[in-house]
Amino acid sequence: MENPKKKIYDGSLPKDFTDLMKKLMKIAEKKGLEIKEIELMKFAEKKGSEIKEIVEKIKGKTSKQSLEKQLTLVAGYDKKAKEYLTLQLILDKEIELDLFSLSLRKRAEISIQRIEEKDDFKRVSLRYGPIDRERALKEIGGKKSGKKIKKPSKLGKDLIDLECREIHFAFEKARKLKEVN
Repeated sequence: MENPKKKIYDGSLPKDFTDLMKKLMKIAEKKGLEIKEIELMKFAEKKGSEIKEIVEKIKGKTSKQSLEKQLTLVAGYDKKAKEYLTLQLILDKEIELDLFSLSLRKRAEISIQRIEEKDDFKRVSLRYGPIDRERALKEIGGKKSGKKIKKPSKLGKDLIDLECREIHFAFEKARKLKEVN
């Protein structure tokens, strides 16, 4: 019996997903980007308003509001001062951002704080399915009634890495905007 998780795209997706994939490929060609079919499949999994957001991101239209929100979220940890820093503070103090030098526990704490502060936290994974805020916090090992952070699951580690990448992306984008202004 064939493993359904390893099933290759065979044209059985609904027509609107196929059309979306064609649009994404055209956008990628115009931008000179290479998008692998598996990435398109991940995009095709998402539904509704998320599709519009994905298309906008691929077109390069990252919303200003999104970047402004990122500036207010926790994005790092000052080992000397032993305090969490927002992205805005990191940029203002011109601190080099190096999240991967932090322990897994510190990165988990940063991820938990960020997820708790986001209004619309949702992720979709081919392996794990839809992930809402509650599940993400549980998988990362989030605090429950004052208890310490537990060891993150495999999914929790993946979510921590995604948050770190999101921080780095927002940091680079904000730094470039700051240099231009």
